Amino acid sequence: KLTRSQSSLVSRVSSVESSAVQVNKLAESLQGTLERQAMDQLIDGRRSLAMGTCKSLRSKLGAAQCAKLMGIALAAWSHFVGQRSRLRQALMRTRMLYSRSHIGSRLSSWSYITRRDMAEEQSQSLASVANDQNLRLEKLQESAQRQEKSALEQKRIIQQRLTAAEERLQAHSVTKAEKAGVSEHFAELELRLKEECDLTALRA
Repeated sequence: KLTRSQSSLVSRVSSVESSAVQVNKLAESLQGTLERQAMDQLIDGRRSLAMGTCKSLRSKLGAAQCAKLMGIALAAWSHFVGQRSRLRQALMRTRMLYSRSHIGSRLSSWSYITRRDMAEEQSQSLASVANDQNLRLEKLQESAQRQEKSALEQKRIIQQRLTAAEERLQAHSVTKAEKAGVSEHFAELELRLKEECDLTALRA
């Protein structure tokens, strides 16, 4: 039941909206026709008024005087039309000059803004490149310091090994000298024994 009532309400609302749209269209068309009729009536009234004034002037002044006045009015109208055309040409020239100056100022401002933006972009790119170079230099300095530390450590280790090898050589030379002395002492002792004692019996 609720769905049926909702659907009926929706259909009624849509029908009301469509009727309102039709009423608006009809009102617009009526307004347009009324405006056209009013303009036509105004033009007809002005035309009839002008014709009445011309007839009254012709009856009052005469044909010659009326023709003279019409000639004066025509000359004044032609003068007015010429002045209007000259004014329109002057306005066109001023508009062209204004547009040229406006376009020139816009172009100059655009070129200034583009050059400024390009300079800012170049400065930013140079700053970024400089920052990258500084970071690389810092990394290179850190690596150089590490290599220097490792080189010093290797040099210290090599010096320690050299000193240890020298100490070993000195100890070896001392032991060699001691061995030579001991062998000499043994040789001297053997000679003394040969000279002082007969060891043939012992050896036999």
